[in-house]
Amino acid sequence: MSAPEVRPAQLRLQRDPRRRLVQVLAVLLGIALLLVAVLTWRLVGTGGQEAAEREASKVARQRAVQITTYTPSTYERDVAWAEAGATPAFAEEYARANAPLKKVVTKVKASAQGDVVAASASARDDDHVTVLLFVDQTVTQGATGKQMKQDSRVEMDMVRRDGRWLVDDVNLR
Repeated sequence: MSAPEVRPAQLRLQRDPRRRLVQVLAVLLGIALLLVAVLTWRLVGTGGQEAAEREASKVARQRAVQITTYTPSTYERDVAWAEAGATPAFAEEYARANAPLKKVVTKVKASAQGDVVAASASARDDDHVTVLLFVDQTVTQGATGKQMKQDSRVEMDMVRRDGRWLVDDVNLR
């Protein structure tokens, strides 16, 4: 049995180190392009979520202050934010929860002032964000002037509908 015949041109290609270098560089370039594509996709993909977190957090801070701030004389106006600032389901739940509170606030002439001291947001996607808020609330009894301070952690689910951030759920933690 004889060895296969090797032509001089094939020998040159097999032994040419420049050809091997070009092959290695082509593979490395392909890997680099793939990495750039993946990193770009991740940055663009999370960029929308980061913007959603900022926007939803800003609105959630405002809503937390509105939820925790009221006076007997302006109570109706103080809770009216939910009509336009919450999903229909949450607005209904909020109205049910506030009906008995209104009686207590009016009877003891209580007022409250809320303040968000810190917040952190986590986006599930571009339209759904959960915001953890650290809220200080000072409640004052009108008859006695006695003040009580409460520190709360509030988890607020925000949803974007028609370009607006709405409160979808609120839980004390």
